[in-house]
Amino acid sequence: MHDLWLPRGFVPSCRDGEVVDHRLVPMSRLAALVAQDEGADVVTADASLVIVDCLLRHGVIAPDAPARAALEALRHC
Repeated sequence: MHDLWLPRGFVPSCRDGEVVDHRLVPMSRLAALVAQDEGADVVTADASLVIVDCLLRHGVIAPDAPARAALEALRHC
């Protein structure tokens, strides 16, 4: 997996119609996005998997968190 760190103020654009939108979201809010199942902040299933992977790799989800093993299983099918 890779992370792409962009300079502050960088604004991505969708040129092929494949992406609906881009959002700048603090790490502390990412888990809440994955948990949403309705409303304006819902993310796609594939985006949710990318978010969970990022949270695990950056230690936002603690190693002893109750759901950690189940989330890790999503990463290694």
